[in-house]
Amino acid sequence: MSLHKEKVVQFDKTKVNHTNYQPQVISICSGKGGVGKSFIASSLAITLAKSGVNVVLIDFDMNGGNLHSWLGQSPTCPNLSHYFKNKNITLKEIQKNTVLDKLKVVHGFWPMWSLDPVQDNELNKLLIEVKSLNTDVVIVDVGTGLTPYSWEFLKISDQKLLITTSEPISIEKTYRWIEKFIVQTLKDKNANVYNEEEIWKKWFSRKEKISQIFELREFIEKESNLKSATIEDVVPHLMGPIQLIFNQTRNFEDEHMGISMKSVVNKNYYTQLDYLGFIQFDNSVWQCSRQKDPVLITQPYSPQVGQFLTLSKQIMLYKQVKLSAAA
Repeated sequence: MSLHKEKVVQFDKTKVNHTNYQPQVISICSGKGGVGKSFIASSLAITLAKSGVNVVLIDFDMNGGNLHSWLGQSPTCPNLSHYFKNKNITLKEIQKNTVLDKLKVVHGFWPMWSLDPVQDNELNKLLIEVKSLNTDVVIVDVGTGLTPYSWEFLKISDQKLLITTSEPISIEKTYRWIEKFIVQTLKDKNANVYNEEEIWKKWFSRKEKISQIFELREFIEKESNLKSATIEDVVPHLMGPIQLIFNQTRNFEDEHMGISMKSVVNKNYYTQLDYLGFIQFDNSVWQCSRQKDPVLITQPYSPQVGQFLTLSKQIMLYKQVKLSAAA
């Protein structure tokens, strides 16, 4: 179903000063599929665009993107598949218009039959173009898990949003994502000190591995001492913070679970986790998705409209702080 501009209900627009600076790149990640990552990415893009922010939304889900469906669109050409097959196509040329003037979208891989569709030089070209887009914010759906492709996007991202639900399996895989994030950071920033294969062998050979779950911080400290590297040399290089969003919350306990996870991660892991907020479960989301109608547009009085507005304000506040610091 196609959308019409008269359906759009505008928020009170926030004045944005447009200057010559690189766009803020926001990566949307998850440890588990089915937690609403694409819904969060598209809804944040819609909210920011309604608030007067220029946004480019990129679907980089290597498992088959579907961001276009959350925007009420069908997969079109050219898209990222064509971008990587044709060196003469630029990222700007494959941006698609949406019903919101300030929101552009780059459709994902379609069709995607190759198991390894992107070469290193092609990915580097994309990353350079992302950072040079003439827009305020670039939101990238990097897909599920932590892959070599998503890792490269995370390294150029100004904000990293990690999506989860309150389901035990989802929370467990979120912790595993954070562990992998930390190890990859150590590997990249301290190549002479940490070797991924060596860390893996030592981690699984530890005697207390059965009884202790959250012991990565202690393990890293021990390894740092063995390698004659001080913790002060390691910690400043860790990338962060990671910003956590709980989706499909149904009660008070779900909404405050993020606070508990923040405490656990900041105490037992070598990274900073911030709890950005939550999005409540709303039955209208799946109803709108069946019709390919964005819920924030077709259901302007849904509680989720206010929840996404709250999240977007926090994101833009972070952006303003970063810009002020850079100035």
